[in-house]
Amino acid sequence: MLAFKELHESPSLSFFGTFTTVFVIIIVTVLSIIKFFEKDFVLPPSNLFSLKGFPISLSSICFAFDGNLLWPEVEEGMSDPKSFERVLTLSNGVVTLFYVTVALAAYLVFGDNVLSPVLLSFEPSFFLDVSYMLITLHVLLTTPMLFMSVSNEIEKDISTSDSENSESRFFTRSVLRGVIIIIASTTVVSLPNFEILVSFFGSMISSIISFVSTLIFPFYILLYP
Repeated sequence: MLAFKELHESPSLSFFGTFTTVFVIIIVTVLSIIKFFEKDFVLPPSNLFSLKGFPISLSSICFAFDGNLLWPEVEEGMSDPKSFERVLTLSNGVVTLFYVTVALAAYLVFGDNVLSPVLLSFEPSFFLDVSYMLITLHVLLTTPMLFMSVSNEIEKDISTSDSENSESRFFTRSVLRGVIIIIASTTVVSLPNFEILVSFFGSMISSIISFVSTLIFPFYILLYP
C-alpha cells in the first residue's frame, strides 16, 4: 500500500485477484459436476423463488457489482479514459457470467442446502485448501486497493498546494496510509463479531449507493447546480 501511489501502478494485484476468482469458479464447477454424476446422487429439495432470501440476495448482488469507490481511480489510470464505459460494461458482463456459473452449478447439486460461502458445501479436499489459501491472499492484496482510493481522496483534500515537492507528498501519503492501516487493523482485532458487521453494513451501504443515491443525486444536481 505504501509502495504504490495509484491503482494503475499495481497491476499484479488485479491480475492475482482475477486469477483467484477464475480458479475458484473452475473448482466449484468441476466439483459440482463430479458430485452430480455420482451414482448415489439425488436431486436436493429447492425452491425456484423465495421471498425470505430476497433482501440478502439483492444486497449481495449489489455488493458483488459495487466498485464505486474504485471506478474513478480505474478511469483515471486508463490510457484511454473515454473507453471506460465500454470496459465497465464488459467487466459487469464477465462478473455476471461468473456468478451465474457458480449459482447454477451449486444450486443444481445442493439446492436449498447450499451454504455461504459455497465452498463450505463441499467435502474437504486439497483443491478446497488451495482455494481458501488463494482467497485469503486475494483479500489481503485487494484491501490496499480500497485503502489507496480513500487515502488519495483524503490526500487531495488536505493538500495545501499543487507545488509541494515529491518528498513532502510521499511523507504525507506514507503517514496517512499508515494511520489508516493502524485504525483498520485495530478495529478488526478489537471489535467482536466484526465479520457479521462487515457483511451487514457492506450490503446495506452497497444497496444505498446502487439504488438510493442514484435517484437522489440527479435531483440534487438539478436543484443545486
